Amino acid sequence: MKNSNIKELILGPTDNNLLMDFKGISISQADVLNTWHYLAFVEDTLEVIIYQSTNKRSTFTEAGNSLIEYLISIKTHRFRDLLFVCTLYPLLMPRDYRIKRSPFCKKDLSYPVRKILNIGKGYFFYYHQLEILYSLLTNCSHEESFLFRRDWNLKKSYTRDIASKTMVTQNCSLLDFIIYFSIDNNLFFYQANYYGANLLCKLRC
Repeated sequence: MKNSNIKELILGPTDNNLLMDFKGISISQADVLNTWHYLAFVEDTLEVIIYQSTNKRSTFTEAGNSLIEYLISIKTHRFRDLLFVCTLYPLLMPRDYRIKRSPFCKKDLSYPVRKILNIGKGYFFYYHQLEILYSLLTNCSHEESFLFRRDWNLKKSYTRDIASKTMVTQNCSLLDFIIYFSIDNNLFFYQANYYGANLLCKLRC
């Protein structure tokens, strides 16, 4: 990995003009004025790979919070691993999830369900993982699975009711499945950062 091509910046509340020069950031003016921002991007592109904001500047001085240091520590060039990091880096920073599979015996799961889990390296957290699995289990349309996933992240109560009644196996509901394989305590699903992962792949040694 040619980590020298990746640059990192910490921008404070007074750097709002420079912050707005970066593409791919969707934040309000209030956020720009009141928070610190961590940016990781490919040199000379001004294209953000990973974006993280915080109210505490000291967060960025702690060991392991640098994207470059994290990429060095995991020692991987595989696209699936880079996608994992690019998508979850703001979550990885404080809790240091490693590139690994969750320690669950998947022998009772069907082959299609195991394949869906493998997309997330044994975790269940991408938008498209939930949409694919929900469509598989209910035989619904893509639009219906999209709406279910969207409303799940909005914490609409009906989605929990449906998930508790939709079975992945004879003894495991979709709700149980999400709770077990989710990567965060809020059971939130994330949009895969394919753009960032593709940029990192181009920096392979």
